[in-house]
Amino acid sequence: MKTFLTMTAVVVLGVAITTAVSLARMGTPLNLSPLSLDLPAEPDAAPPSSQPGHDVAAGSGAKPIAVAEETEYDFGNLRNKTMDNRHTFQIRNDGEAPLKLKGATVSCPKCTFMEHLDGVVPPGQSGEVVVRWNVDTFEDHFRQSATVKTDDPDHEEIRFVISGKVVRPLQAEPTSLVLSNVQVGKEAEAKVRLLAYFSDHLEVVGHTLTEAATAQYFDIASAPVHKDELSSGVESAVDVTVTTIAGKDWDRDFNYLAIGHVKQSDGAKRDLYILAHGADVKGLEFEPAEIDDPSALKVTYGKPKELKEGTLVRVPVTIEVPPRSPLVNHMGGKEAKLAQIVIPTNKSALGRVQVRVKFAVIAD
Repeated sequence: MKTFLTMTAVVVLGVAITTAVSLARMGTPLNLSPLSLDLPAEPDAAPPSSQPGHDVAAGSGAKPIAVAEETEYDFGNLRNKTMDNRHTFQIRNDGEAPLKLKGATVSCPKCTFMEHLDGVVPPGQSGEVVVRWNVDTFEDHFRQSATVKTDDPDHEEIRFVISGKVVRPLQAEPTSLVLSNVQVGKEAEAKVRLLAYFSDHLEVVGHTLTEAATAQYFDIASAPVHKDELSSGVESAVDVTVTTIAGKDWDRDFNYLAIGHVKQSDGAKRDLYILAHGADVKGLEFEPAEIDDPSALKVTYGKPKELKEGTLVRVPVTIEVPPRSPLVNHMGGKEAKLAQIVIPTNKSALGRVQVRVKFAVIAD
């Protein structure tokens, strides 16, 4: 007895298995109806994009595009010693792949800082870059930068710049006054403008001169500056005018020292200050005065004092009509010319100082 078993099978994954079986027993074939079996579908393999460590851009050609529409910011006027001045810049990703911000460098590690640097910026979104600057200088203008690195092949670095001006709350322009070529007995004038950067109402309520001995020879006046004349960033300003005063005994119109009538027994004395200014005045000395009437006038000098780091020298001068001087008339006119005093100096560039004196010695 022979038994034959023949099986043929066709397998369709995910649908069914159809099996046809033919049996022959004792040489007699046996036919069975087809049998269908439902099997669970096998899970599809994970797409490459979802597998860890796989870069979509590498397979698809998509890449990030870094865009920063604002790369510079001006803080304007800042006070010194103000901390935590900050500005937020935006980096937008216009590409189709995530944008990676890899790190940053700053031009001044001690004063410029970055924060809120997002690591990854998704497509269509923006990341923030905050730049902080601490003011610890009186430099007129400052300019610092922070550079962010990205994985955008066309914009591997983006440089952000912050700038501004460090100012004192109150400044003077100019910072010093120079009264040059001032003739003895004549007035001179100079101006300084006081600028207020953080106050809209600046007012001068008083003044003090450091040299009390010469304070009587200066007049100080102030006036507000109209807003139309203010430069950018200045809130208010005042003009200060400094005028030299020849002295109560100086005739400002004719430039002479007016002592007037002096009683013979009393005599008279006047103290003056002669100021010399310039790069060559250091070491200035007055030589003995040349007097056209030495019988009635005497001139003495005090010790020169150097000011303004030697660029200004002040010399006290005393002009005296000694008691018991002879009766003289130097009141002016054809018959009574003013007395003349010429003071030579050891500086050829300064020349000679000339002083005219109007006086008369009269009997008691």
